[in-house]
Amino acid sequence: MSLLRRNLTIGAIAAATAGVTWALASDTVVLYPATITTTITLSGESLKNFNAQFSTPSGTVVQKVVTVPAHSASPYSTELIVDGGDPTDSSNTGIAYRPRVWAYLDRPGVTSSLTLTKNTPVIVHNTPSSPSASVSTEFNYTTYHASASVTVTGGTLTMLQIRASASDSQRNEAYQAGTDLTFDTPATTGSTWLAMVSNRNVTAYGTAFLIGPDGVASQRSLANQVVDLSQGP
Repeated sequence: MSLLRRNLTIGAIAAATAGVTWALASDTVVLYPATITTTITLSGESLKNFNAQFSTPSGTVVQKVVTVPAHSASPYSTELIVDGGDPTDSSNTGIAYRPRVWAYLDRPGVTSSLTLTKNTPVIVHNTPSSPSASVSTEFNYTTYHASASVTVTGGTLTMLQIRASASDSQRNEAYQAGTDLTFDTPATTGSTWLAMVSNRNVTAYGTAFLIGPDGVASQRSLANQVVDLSQGP
């Protein structure tokens, strides 16, 4: 496999009455609602949809899937209603939510995604002066493309999966990327690419799904490679 650097939960009907937010689709009641606004900017990428998720240390998960109008450029934005705690409770010091976004690229015929995780939580804190707090978090990145190509001898390809991971200790963030390319007609060569946040140490790997000359299906892991995607060529 050769890698080349190239430039580059379901929305519900909700209503709020007397401090109570309810969702018809999921029967979720938020007694002390607050709002988290999420904005996503990925340079050079167009999304077809994304899933914004916020989780607490206790295991509560709030998420929303957003469909993006075709061929729309970033930034993309959405709001989620979360629990901000009782504003009259003096012991309420706020609720920590860890932000994560699954971004699905607009690439017809190819499944391609980028997962962005912030390990530093967003604190949502309802207070008497701000009984329904509103906070924001931004996922703003420059992305580059890692290209992968595979040649098969003595068989054919039916699918090519490419994965990559990286992290940023200063920002306390982690990134995962993936692309799945399925061949309508088995081929002996295949190539695709994935988008990754600009980073000096990106670990790329993958799996080739094969059909042998005897018609038996198998799969082969592609060797890990570490590539520098910190800037364009």
